[in-house]
Amino acid sequence: MKALSAALGALFIWASFGLPSAAQDAGSAVSERAERAIIAWESWVETSGIETGEAVLFFEGNPVARKAIGVAPGAAYEMASLSKAVTAACVLDLVEAGALSFDDKVADLLPFDIKNPVLAQATLGDFITHRSGLRSDSTQRRMYFWLGDAETRHTQVARKVLERRHASVRKPGFTYSNDSYAVLGAVLDQVSGRPFLELCAPDGLRASPETGGFASWGGWVAPVEAYAQFAHRVFGSKSPIARNPEAFPMVRIEGGAFYGMGMLGRMRDEGALFWHHGAYCFPLQFDAGSFVLVAGDWTVVAAFDGCISDAQTTDLETAFARAVLK
Repeated sequence: MKALSAALGALFIWASFGLPSAAQDAGSAVSERAERAIIAWESWVETSGIETGEAVLFFEGNPVARKAIGVAPGAAYEMASLSKAVTAACVLDLVEAGALSFDDKVADLLPFDIKNPVLAQATLGDFITHRSGLRSDSTQRRMYFWLGDAETRHTQVARKVLERRHASVRKPGFTYSNDSYAVLGAVLDQVSGRPFLELCAPDGLRASPETGGFASWGGWVAPVEAYAQFAHRVFGSKSPIARNPEAFPMVRIEGGAFYGMGMLGRMRDEGALFWHHGAYCFPLQFDAGSFVLVAGDWTVVAAFDGCISDAQTTDLETAFARAVLK
């Protein structure tokens, strides 16, 4: 699973794009934007060498364009790190139900012996925003050996990283890590009394037969349309998160962007913009990638089989941004 270097590299390009106007895009303008998005997808697929994949464009919660390449439409794809937004949304569900608060200390929620004083003070919001103090990612060395294993690993990972006293912990600051979302998965299991994959599954998403063990940080598979429906519901223009991102856990990062609720974001005069990408590159096993962009009433999701470079990831993000945001 790759880090966020490619997505952060695209932030400065995206700064020059405005969000689409709903009035401007009425009627035929929707078709024009949809056509641009599909052309952008086809062009990127051709230049990247990807052989199978699919992209879908939603407007106001409804699909307006889609294109599958090398596979029948509706296939399920690995969502990889797009799964983190599902975990954050699941935490939000329990917060809204009164079972949790973003300010709850994880040390008060899990039956672990948390020795490090930094982690002992870290809250749910800190783990959602990757600023708990964890500075490494223990999963990167282990995921390869968990492929194809249905046993969820988030509680195992959470106990390991929370109970160590010194290693890989520093003063709080943004450090993207699967470990943070493993901790959230353990909390959800503990507080709800239900298995994570049962508690948190949005409509149309299911545990991956290959990576389902990575559950809370990267274990879902879905058709692109199903993930687009989820993303529109949670991050679209009418959602509480889009209306006021600062009311939810978020941390400012480079390029004027922020990370919050499992997504990268940017505050714009025209409204909030959210995006993320996911990648699995397992030599001799399988490779997969995914991307989501939510800009007001517009949502784009693309997924494919293949391992791509950071530069190709940036190219994909930029291509969709130019098609949808201009």
